[in-house]
Amino acid sequence: MQASYLGKLQKGRPKVSVCVRVMRKWTVKESMGQRIPLFVGLVLADAKGDAIYAEISQELIKTLDPLIQLHNVYVISKFKVNNAKPTYKPLDCQLMIELTEFTMIRPAENPPNTFPAYVYALTSFTSILPAQGPVAILTDVLGYITKYTGVVCVTPKGKERGSILREVFIKDLSDNELKITLWGEHAVNFTVGDLNTKENPKAVIALFVGFIPRKWHSHSDEERPYLSGSSGSYHYLNPQITEALPFYDRFKEEPIYIERPEAPEAEKDVEPQHTPLDQKTIAELNSIDPYDFADEGYKCAVTVTHIPDDNSWWYMSCKGCKKKMDPQPGGGYQCPKCHGTNSLPRYLFNFSAKDETGEANFFAYDETARIIIQKDCDLILNPLKLAMGLPQQLQAVIAKKFIFSINLTENSFTSKARRQYLVKHVLERLDRSGSLLTATVSTKVNKAIQLPSTSSAQPQNQLQMTRAPQFNQQVLEIPQANESTPAPPTETEQTPVKEHTSLYDISPVDTAGARKRLFEDTNVVEHNTSVTEVTQDNINSSPGSPPQLQIKRAKLQKPRR
Repeated sequence: MQASYLGKLQKGRPKVSVCVRVMRKWTVKESMGQRIPLFVGLVLADAKGDAIYAEISQELIKTLDPLIQLHNVYVISKFKVNNAKPTYKPLDCQLMIELTEFTMIRPAENPPNTFPAYVYALTSFTSILPAQGPVAILTDVLGYITKYTGVVCVTPKGKERGSILREVFIKDLSDNELKITLWGEHAVNFTVGDLNTKENPKAVIALFVGFIPRKWHSHSDEERPYLSGSSGSYHYLNPQITEALPFYDRFKEEPIYIERPEAPEAEKDVEPQHTPLDQKTIAELNSIDPYDFADEGYKCAVTVTHIPDDNSWWYMSCKGCKKKMDPQPGGGYQCPKCHGTNSLPRYLFNFSAKDETGEANFFAYDETARIIIQKDCDLILNPLKLAMGLPQQLQAVIAKKFIFSINLTENSFTSKARRQYLVKHVLERLDRSGSLLTATVSTKVNKAIQLPSTSSAQPQNQLQMTRAPQFNQQVLEIPQANESTPAPPTETEQTPVKEHTSLYDISPVDTAGARKRLFEDTNVVEHNTSVTEVTQDNINSSPGSPPQLQIKRAKLQKPRR
């Protein structure tokens, strides 16, 4: 089959082969239940410096995943080229590669030594805009490390599964500070090691790629952005790239000691802590006085029975502050709070659900509703052409089974007739075959939950638009996305141990310590996209000066016209 380069690929089924190096590899798992793998993501680069995102679908993971290893070079043929996903992209590309059942993968023989060592698209600290919801392209940043915390275990309120996190703080050349949150194995494995010690306090420059920009709600009035990691995030310490040279020059003679945990060895044994919620039937939930409801809430296994078809399941929100917008006489919308005009449809998802003990009204905000419906609201709704009845995506939710983490809405404290349960998290989907929880969904009910009839049952009480209850304890919000384009979870099956490169001791490209990278945000601007190749001349550079580099500008794959 004829050989080709990534930059020449067009949408379709090309009858060519490509010789590529695996720059990054990660497994995206669902954020609930058994953590079932959803797909494997790859960043591939060819010898010309072109890069593209590729994906192994869920049904082919067992077959194709073992054939592709991080950093190795392969010849790949019989694949499909599709439009890139709209969200959580590791690269700003219009196309992506889909590996199929017919895809041929074989190790390359005598591959060239011109494959890149890094693929990145830097964003300045001052240009990072926090995202509220899914993001288009992930953010990459460069800075020098000032401190990092020890690993801690956190369990978000209303969830059972705990997570491990570590916070890293970096600064740019203007000393603007940025917090970066690492999750799971990324958090456990992070260390600067001997690159910075009391006896040798050299600066450590870090390249972080594939992060999600979020809003840092600090105690001060200023709300600063921070970066949150994902399963495809990577970091490189002392990377040999052009943008890092000013850092090396500045700190050539200036000592910097990095604040860090005193006993990092003990952190390797840290395990996430899980806190099971008390499971209740609907009858038991209805019998609890609202003022006796547990602050952490409960979990319940229910089947969705009814969704109102009066368009009350969505609202037009301000894209910036999420407030409900007012329609304007001349068309469009305006936010009554910030007076913005950038609008976005979001869910206000009222529905009814039941188990064998009773039926109740439930409510979910946009983030949780997207997990239930598995589609973003703006993808199934056209505000300019509202159709009668429920969209097909919402109809498909009826008769589906879930395990919810729930609490009470504010209106539930007003009267029994307005009682409604706020869905905080989706703990499990019970409509999938192979779920181990389907056999043990309830410790309270002896009989299995019966499927409802295909006709939707009307709720006993009229559903109310409510606000979420306010809790005294701090809640850690971990963003999630719909399953059709799942947000990258915080754990990965491919987290290779990084070989740290001394500032003045550069490894060849074959053994350069590579660290992961992934998908990100619509608001990312001021990208400077580079692919850097480390050559033998760099390795032999004198130890008293920064490494000399040969730089290739990245040619991220775009469709041919």
